[in-house]
Amino acid sequence: MISIQDQKQMLRKQILLARRAFIGPPKQKADRLIFQNITHHQLYQNAKTICTYVSLADEADTHALIDNILTKEDKTLVVPKIEGETITLYRIHSYADLEKGTLGILEPKKGCALATIETVDLFIVPGVAFGHDGTRIGMGKGYYDRLLAKTNATKIGIAYPFQIFDSIPTTDRDERVDLLIS
Repeated sequence: MISIQDQKQMLRKQILLARRAFIGPPKQKADRLIFQNITHHQLYQNAKTICTYVSLADEADTHALIDNILTKEDKTLVVPKIEGETITLYRIHSYADLEKGTLGILEPKKGCALATIETVDLFIVPGVAFGHDGTRIGMGKGYYDRLLAKTNATKIGIAYPFQIFDSIPTTDRDERVDLLIS
């Protein structure tokens, strides 16, 4: 019998290959739709402090969302930074506050203001694969699972349709999202 960890790793490899191949106009169209679905959602409109990751080239794009949040006077943008085995949250005011950090991801620079998890109303959560029931598989290090276990804030996973399944292998340590947007 294949272990849950092995099942997750096989699915992770499959989806990461599909994500790398998803380029050009189809990806741009999907990214625009995700952006529209997030920004038109009541949860986003009501949120004051939003935490989002800064997407890599093959992930569901968050750059338009970041630009949107930065233009809103009634919203605060918080970005995660991997520090050791945990994620720490920092407030940013522009892209100038970011630099390439752990795993090649844009993260807040030193000097950015620390943000507490309690101040975040809404988390935009990355993932490799999601289940319709809110289950998610990340990159396998557990950073987001440990972070999200500490909050009752709303968690939105964003993904392309090929990343969403009826069910995915998970364990009791895997944190769920409240809503999926694709």
